[in-house]
Amino acid sequence: MKKIVYPLLFAAIVLGQTACQKTAFKNEAAGSAGNERSMAFSRKELYKIDSTGSKTIFSNQSLDAMRIAAASDQEAVVKKISDIVAPVVADLRKQMEAEPDIYKGYQVAIKAIADAKTFDEKKSKADYVSKAYYPFIKKIWEEAKVDEPYYQSKIREVFPASVRDMIRFDEFLRFQLIVQNPVQPYSPGGSSEPPVSTPPISKPDDPNPFLCVSAIPTSFFLFDNYKSGIGTGSHRSDRNFTNTGSPYCGLDTKTDTQGPWGSRSEIGITLDSFHIPGRFPLDSRRLQSTLVYDWGGTAYATSVLGTSLASYYETPVFEDQLEHWRSSRTICSPVTFVMFSMLNEDATFTSPLSTKQAGKVLVFGYGAANLSSASGIAFAGATSYAETMNWKVCEMP
Repeated sequence: MKKIVYPLLFAAIVLGQTACQKTAFKNEAAGSAGNERSMAFSRKELYKIDSTGSKTIFSNQSLDAMRIAAASDQEAVVKKISDIVAPVVADLRKQMEAEPDIYKGYQVAIKAIADAKTFDEKKSKADYVSKAYYPFIKKIWEEAKVDEPYYQSKIREVFPASVRDMIRFDEFLRFQLIVQNPVQPYSPGGSSEPPVSTPPISKPDDPNPFLCVSAIPTSFFLFDNYKSGIGTGSHRSDRNFTNTGSPYCGLDTKTDTQGPWGSRSEIGITLDSFHIPGRFPLDSRRLQSTLVYDWGGTAYATSVLGTSLASYYETPVFEDQLEHWRSSRTICSPVTFVMFSMLNEDATFTSPLSTKQAGKVLVFGYGAANLSSASGIAFAGATSYAETMNWKVCEMP
């Protein structure tokens, strides 16, 4: 988490008070996140069409029928890339084995990156690898006469056509993929994002003032994960106060994997729940959610001889598959060497106006996730967090 909090970080969760409610999944400070029951969820159910004909983030969907799917096609992507570059890996293995002392030292140095406890430590060890072993990798790469345009083309074909041109290659076929989608759902007409709206100001003597309620005190979290092969995953959630006394609610996720094969993903989303009539009266006024949040992530993809890939994601409106999330950062070392990524940013989301629905209502907040996969002598890991100090649901005309 990025915010500075008081020492009672998880006390309210443990004691079952008004802090983040445990709903469908355990809220754990560390370790593998395990689901307590099976759930199902679809994007069609999330984006229910209200009486105005517009998509809405407000839903009557039951929690008992909801699922956030952690499995992703990205695992298949890693396996395909690994198959594509197999001839290059075979050539480089022969050359590395011809210089056993350097080969052994390279393996130890790459593993040390994965074993480091913090991102800063990993980055420091990666900087060492970049300086100490770059001349060796550069030499054997040139001797292998790798047809880089050919392999770059084949790797691009593994990804959906909509993102292929976003892939940026570096030396040794390493690449990064940055996706920044428009915020969904769109305002009516679908041509632009909805403008930020200011809640109406009620007069002091107004017998029926416009209500504007913070979603933070009653918000809760849902988590899901996926695991295959060797690796670890964890998630954490909390709601507390900063050192200036401002309330906030946040989540973070973490994965680490290694070869000969390992794949992990961790996903978390925030929701709020209320009844109509209840928190709001059932009338002709509409509802709108506003959200100002921070998010960020880190990723490393390191390889001796193999494919490593790591991604982190976020969105202010949850969708059912990773490729539909608003922002994602992916890095990959398909054959050898190291890559790192780190990002922190602020974001704002204002939902389209939605007609009120009678009964229990869910409003979706924000989500964060990460995925890492490693094949061969390779290691990959990622973290992601998202948190807010300003999340409101307001009545509008």
